[in-house]
Amino acid sequence: MIPRMLFLSLTWAAVLAQASSTFAAETPADLALHARTILKKHCAECHDGQTESRSTLVLLDHVQLTDKRVGLPAFVTPKAVATSQIVHFMEEGSMPPGDRAKVSAPDIAIIKAWIESGANEFPRRFDENYALSKIAADLKKAAEGDRKFYRYFSLHHLPDEAGKGIDLAKQRDDFRKALSLTAKKDVEALMAIDASNTLFRVDLRELGWNTAQFRLLDREGKNLPSPFSTFDLLLLEYPYAEMPPATADAEQIAELWLRPFEQVRPIIYLRADWFTKAVENPGLKSDLARLLGGAAKGRGFNAPDKRGPDIRFDRLPSIELRPLAKSVPIIPIDAWYLGDYDPKPPAPKIEIKITDAAGKASEKFKPGERMKLEIKSNETVFIELIHIDPEGSIFAHDLGPNFRVQANNQKEVEFEGKKDGLLLSDEVGRQRFIIFAAIDKFAPGDLLQSAGEGLPIERYVHRFYELPRKLGDPLRFDPSRMVRKTAGIEVAK
Repeated sequence: MIPRMLFLSLTWAAVLAQASSTFAAETPADLALHARTILKKHCAECHDGQTESRSTLVLLDHVQLTDKRVGLPAFVTPKAVATSQIVHFMEEGSMPPGDRAKVSAPDIAIIKAWIESGANEFPRRFDENYALSKIAADLKKAAEGDRKFYRYFSLHHLPDEAGKGIDLAKQRDDFRKALSLTAKKDVEALMAIDASNTLFRVDLRELGWNTAQFRLLDREGKNLPSPFSTFDLLLLEYPYAEMPPATADAEQIAELWLRPFEQVRPIIYLRADWFTKAVENPGLKSDLARLLGGAAKGRGFNAPDKRGPDIRFDRLPSIELRPLAKSVPIIPIDAWYLGDYDPKPPAPKIEIKITDAAGKASEKFKPGERMKLEIKSNETVFIELIHIDPEGSIFAHDLGPNFRVQANNQKEVEFEGKKDGLLLSDEVGRQRFIIFAAIDKFAPGDLLQSAGEGLPIERYVHRFYELPRKLGDPLRFDPSRMVRKTAGIEVAK
């Protein structure tokens, strides 16, 4: 029979060996995040720096945690488990104190592995200030000629959810693969700009996203140059954005980068996990492939052809107003692969009715027939109308600068100043009509078109989100109170 003490020692060794297998492949950055999760779970209640805390020591403050100036052994001594007080307290069960749940053997093994690997740094909070400070520092040290090609992605919102089964290593690899499938060549490694490997910089030149050219088609028929780029296609679809906050780091980012290089939206970074899922959309994937000139053939894309993706207006998910922090949300009001935006009051309630020439409601038409479109609103609103044909070409119908629908009245749209409806062309397929409506008057959008293709990619873009002179100042127009409503028809012979 094995003596009890020897049995317990063997059991403990087995537990640690099993735990070691779970983190042996982790990078120092992942070990640090893993250790932070454990410290947050077991220690933050007493050591979070709040007024009611039982201790002034903040264990999620890496500087305090590794401070050697207190006259005693540091709580954590990098690469020295034996002199790290935190390990002794956890092993003897005095931390956490009292009847609180003790740190498990596997978790203690992770803390030890993190210390042995050098106790890699982690931030106290993975918040917006953390992300902006790292991006500002990266831009500040960059050469001016390189900054215009830099763009940023983030997973920094995920570490505090790591205890819920989120595998950050897999998230990074999935993001790297998604970039590879949308770039001119495989992305072999991500460029992290923080010690935790949660913030990443990409270079448009390396991805091939800097080569596409777009032009602005003005209302006089002239083609004007535009800074709109491949990355801007993503910005129009992004549902998690806010206007930059009035902080020193955000102001520096604005001056060094946002203002000079004129992104279509002043978005500082995109969530990398959003991007990974977004490029699963066949239409967006096809757009990126076409803008690469077909360079991605055989690497996961549908080969670019002479047609764009089919218009599937009836499958588009609605745009949601996502509550984030305290800043002004950037609504993806001009997204191509999202549908209606119908916010709660005080935004108006809009209804669209499509009929045939005789006034009968219909969604199916034949080439050469006429269709009528009627709009009803519970408030008096200004209206803008665009029409997208089966190949993705956009037509902005000129309704006049003061076209309005009066409250509780149904108004028929006059196409080209006539009341007999819109004459449909010979093109067959799905078409959609998008209404933008707001109580306040707003500037019309711009029609942008890619150059150098048989069938260009087009986008209709409103300039609602230009940076104010001072960050934090209100916008001239509030798009979150605008309504975007879609109606569709099918033209078939």
